[in-house]
Amino acid sequence: MFLEFFNGVWGHYTFESDKVNVLIDGLPSFAYPLGQLTFLVLVYKLLVHQYVKKFLIMSPQDI
Repeated sequence: MFLEFFNGVWGHYTFESDKVNVLIDGLPSFAYPLGQLTFLVLVYKLLVHQYVKKFLIMSPQDI
């Protein structure tokens, strides 16, 4: 279930069993954008946020 959710990051979403399809039938419609959003948030938190914070607290002497 966890891995299928993040398959939306790679551009496709597949279920392994029909039972899961029946249980969460509405999930595929928003799983792809939700996976993309989760991926972007993780990338931002891990990479971009550090550099933005460092840039904002930079003093003129650092330039």
